[in-house]
Amino acid sequence: MSSQFIERAALFGGTKAGIVTVPTAGHDETRPVLVVLNTGISHRVGHHRMHVELCRAVARQGTMAVRFDFRGIGDSAPLDGADPGEGALADIGDVLRELGDRFKARRFVLCGLCSGADQSIHFASQDERVVGVALIDPQIPKTRRHRIAVGVGRLRMWGTWRNLLLGRSRAYGRLFRPASPPRSETSDEYLDRQLNRPESRDALGRSFAAAIDRGVRILAVFTTGERERWSYRGQLFDAFPDVPLARAISLVELHDADHLLSRRDDRAKLIETVTKWI
Repeated sequence: MSSQFIERAALFGGTKAGIVTVPTAGHDETRPVLVVLNTGISHRVGHHRMHVELCRAVARQGTMAVRFDFRGIGDSAPLDGADPGEGALADIGDVLRELGDRFKARRFVLCGLCSGADQSIHFASQDERVVGVALIDPQIPKTRRHRIAVGVGRLRMWGTWRNLLLGRSRAYGRLFRPASPPRSETSDEYLDRQLNRPESRDALGRSFAAAIDRGVRILAVFTTGERERWSYRGQLFDAFPDVPLARAISLVELHDADHLLSRRDDRAKLIETVTKWI
């Protein structure tokens, strides 16, 4: 317990374990509730306890915050064979409904890193209770300018030329060893390929458009330490040129921060950014 907030364990719907962080003055019904989602299969504390620190920070400013585990993750019940994507969206709906019953909460801001960001915008596009989303390193389809920037960046790296000289480069293998068996696709490569399918791009674009059309405010935070996913400030706008992102989005770059925000200073900047935006 703190003099500024109270934390209580919660079990939503009998299946989803979570922590509710409430300001000592109680939930202010004029403020939206922050709901922080899992990143991949990571526990609700977040990488380096980032979700814990974020929820406590917003509670100190008078906003209630909730972090919970989707079914199949952390302390929550198993998913029982359901599709993970559909299960996650159903879990968000259950938690928001129960928060409404317990605390009379009617407005929510969803927050997530990577997969949690993607789930946030998809859910926000279809549920009027969500008034804002804080997207941390959301997935973005690759644009032509991004591919060029990544390629030029690789050419500037000594490791690229060293691997080429030693015969370890992927390009070398494709050019001179065409009969080699295909290399197994990594999980990141699989997800990247899926995201850049036309139907996946269109679905994500529709989610952004639908959320904006309902008046959802969007905070998009990008780490710049890993250029493979985010290489220039206008990439999100170029990926969805027909979506009116500019009228709804606040875009922030965390320079030199890595994707999991492993440095304390980077996490502090992120938490300050989200807290001020809320």
